[in-house]
Amino acid sequence: MNIREFREEDRQDYFVMSKRFYCGGSAIRDIPEKHRIDTFEEIIKGNPLIKGCIFENSAEIVGYGLLTFFYSREAGGRVCLIDEIYIKPDYRNMGFGTQYLYYVFRAYPECKFRLEVRPNKIGAVKLYEKLGFKKINYNQYIKE
Repeated sequence: MNIREFREEDRQDYFVMSKRFYCGGSAIRDIPEKHRIDTFEEIIKGNPLIKGCIFENSAEIVGYGLLTFFYSREAGGRVCLIDEIYIKPDYRNMGFGTQYLYYVFRAYPECKFRLEVRPNKIGAVKLYEKLGFKKINYNQYIKE
């Protein structure tokens, strides 16, 4: 698998995969299309708080990942939130998610890592636990 940063020509592929991510059970609800557009624009502009990666297998796009960064006193430093990982259905359970997470760990060794996962995503939960993630018992709140 090849992992590379988003490029302008990835726009449509990212929009399609992001829609599938949000409507396929990985998230509680879909997001407004403007959020997808704004996210892609920020990544392409080089905003240091967000990074997007495309996953390729033999030059075919098979998924993407989004990372966001912040500082946390509780975590003891810089945090990399693994915000989204999407693998196309035909390429799941082939190690692409694992490869991406190892890539992230190597690329940002100064970071602590956090992620969110829906409890119904049993395969993802098993992967994260296998890689050393531990469940933290927080309720998450949002104000929009």
